[in-house]
Amino acid sequence: MNLSLINAASLINNLHAGVVVHAADTAVLFANPAALKMLRLTETQMIGKDALDPHWHFLDSYRSIMPYEAFPVNRVIATGQPVSNLEVGITDSSSKRVTWVLCNAYPEYDEQQHLSHIVVTFIDTTRSKRNIPFQDVVELASDLVLVLDAKDDIAGGPKIIYANQALTRITGYQKAEVYGQPHTMFDGIDTDPNSRADIAAAMQNRVAVQAQLLNYTKLGEPLWFDLNIVPLCNDVGDVVYFAAIEKDITTLKSKEAQLRELATRDPLTKLLNRRGFTAVAREALKLAERQKSAVTCGMVDIDFFKKINDQYGHEVGDLALSHFASIMRSCFRSSDIISRVGGEEFCILLTECSQADALQLLEYFRVQLAATPLVMHDQQRISITTSIGVSSNDGKHRALLELMKTADQALYQAKSNGRNRTELFSSTKAEEAG
Repeated sequence: MNLSLINAASLINNLHAGVVVHAADTAVLFANPAALKMLRLTETQMIGKDALDPHWHFLDSYRSIMPYEAFPVNRVIATGQPVSNLEVGITDSSSKRVTWVLCNAYPEYDEQQHLSHIVVTFIDTTRSKRNIPFQDVVELASDLVLVLDAKDDIAGGPKIIYANQALTRITGYQKAEVYGQPHTMFDGIDTDPNSRADIAAAMQNRVAVQAQLLNYTKLGEPLWFDLNIVPLCNDVGDVVYFAAIEKDITTLKSKEAQLRELATRDPLTKLLNRRGFTAVAREALKLAERQKSAVTCGMVDIDFFKKINDQYGHEVGDLALSHFASIMRSCFRSSDIISRVGGEEFCILLTECSQADALQLLEYFRVQLAATPLVMHDQQRISITTSIGVSSNDGKHRALLELMKTADQALYQAKSNGRNRTELFSSTKAEEAG
């Protein structure tokens, strides 16, 4: 077949594919009928216009307005390389309808190898494109979804440009109240600064990040989020948005706190148990060592507790334990670490307190307890006394177990010396007793 007999112009004009030829300055030199139809323009409107003409808008695969530099013709001009199979949405102000096309573009050069024009071809893929209403899916999602403008790096970080309906249900804010505000607007006094710094660094580096973060509602109520932030890129690979998907895990965090409470608290007295006391006291000792401050440990035992149980029953014995713990809480400082370490035995760690002051506090408690009997429902009164053994770090480093052991030895001395008394550990007395 003689190809010279084929009328190229007639062929191009009858193609179902769109063909547009641009000059090196992007001005349109030619557009076939299929291109005019897909671009919704007349030949008069198109010929001679450059790629910045406002008659049409291109969308990227995220349905966002495609930036000028991402237009196929401009990518070819910028790189000198062809563009293959780029999905582009075409729309205009007259309708919300989007025509989706698969676009190819390639450069043509003159004899001096100067760019002479760019040929752009595209085929209509609207019918084959799955028209899933992604915006409706996001809008109705149960998790909070925010979109942040990645180009906005002024103080406070990227600003919120979109929030779905979950915003008001979860945080109490209306959309108008958060648009234009930084994502940090939900932070509060107890928001972890290290987690927030990690999030800021990830966004600065344009990478995804996951964190659990304490935020606050509009009314100031704590709100825990399992937060995932992912960057969204345009067709040339530039990050233009961040999508923040935030799952409300406040109830889960509350349950975790309750489980920790059960694991570290005595259910009867609500004081720390041995496990909880050991963890908190060790941290307090580390701090005291760094600050070179005094620490005093008191081992406290209810006198003749077995007689209370035997005479009145275990139910009254439990009341006696609760009464004892209540008097302890009222006599010591909020910084003191009080625990029930087993049975009728209690332990207290007094920090940032001289040995003399600690002894005074412990003795005050002993006197107050003796003066405050347990009053039963029938107005019967049960007197309760205590024996206390005391050990101090004496300005030296002592491990928790050593302090407790020496305080326990002093407690033994208090019991041996008649009970209802406070004894300070003495290595000399301990050697004599041994």
